[in-house]
Amino acid sequence: MNRKVNREKKAGRPAGRRTMYPGITAFCREHGYSHQHVRRVLLGRETSARVRRMWAAWKMGGGKAVR
Repeated sequence: MNRKVNREKKAGRPAGRRTMYPGITAFCREHGYSHQHVRRVLLGRETSARVRRMWAAWKMGGGKAVR
């Protein structure tokens, strides 16, 4: 059986394109969460009411940590 192997890595997001959740890395750094977990919560693949509340408050506060 022959398999084709794609050895060329494709880029994730093209340069200059907007991110889906701007500021997610700063949010995660300030609150101590991994960006993978927060992204899955915001996409609805995982549930965490606390992360959703903190993200909403953080976005409303203009990107400042609100506890």
